[in-house]
Amino acid sequence: MIKIKGDYLEGGGQICRTALALSTITQKPFEIYDIRKGRKDSGLKNQHLYCVKSLQELCNAHAEGAELGSLWLKYYPKKLAAKNIDIDIETAGSITLLMQALLLPVMFVSKPITITAIGGSDTKFSQPFDYFNNVLLPQLQRFAKIDSRLLKRGYYPKGNGKVEIRINPKFKLNDFSSFEDFHQHLKQNVQKYNLIEQNHLIQIKGISHASTNLQQAKVAERQTDSALSVLKQKYNVPINVASQ
Repeated sequence: MIKIKGDYLEGGGQICRTALALSTITQKPFEIYDIRKGRKDSGLKNQHLYCVKSLQELCNAHAEGAELGSLWLKYYPKKLAAKNIDIDIETAGSITLLMQALLLPVMFVSKPITITAIGGSDTKFSQPFDYFNNVLLPQLQRFAKIDSRLLKRGYYPKGNGKVEIRINPKFKLNDFSSFEDFHQHLKQNVQKYNLIEQNHLIQIKGISHASTNLQQAKVAERQTDSALSVLKQKYNVPINVASQ
């Protein structure tokens, strides 16, 4: 059993999500303790619990300690299945953080699947949906064809945003006798990442949005005007920031 310390200083929530993803794809169980210990709201929150529940549905995993506020978790994955799942985080818990636990395993299932998630699409301390869709996902297309649609934005504290993600794998874990063979196949057939250097800037695109109760104050429009004012002074490239 792999044991992991998951306190606040170590970045407990992120460690938990990453461990869930790696455990599911490698089929190796793990235990994490002191989850987010030291934070005011320590332990597992809804967003973390639904990472566990979603992966349990996908690989029939057994989990101990999967309760709200729990400081520990034991997770025993089984064989990964290809099935559509619907997830409602029930709070403004981040959909994009949820996907940090789900995306790695589901990119390598045996057939196309669809994940529909309800929660926070644009919340603090997590990737906004547009960053997730326009920056992260293009990098992952080398492993799977991934189409992501924002059906409704969800903000803190209500959440209730909705995202649909369709994954069509290029490499299928179940085609290999072991994870080690699968890993070796990926190394031989996928070009390595090299994201260290920033190349020539061609253009800047952005999206400014706000919740409906801020429409009358024209918050999205004022954010757009401010962004354009600053960016045009600094960069001599085409700039397009759209308000929603």
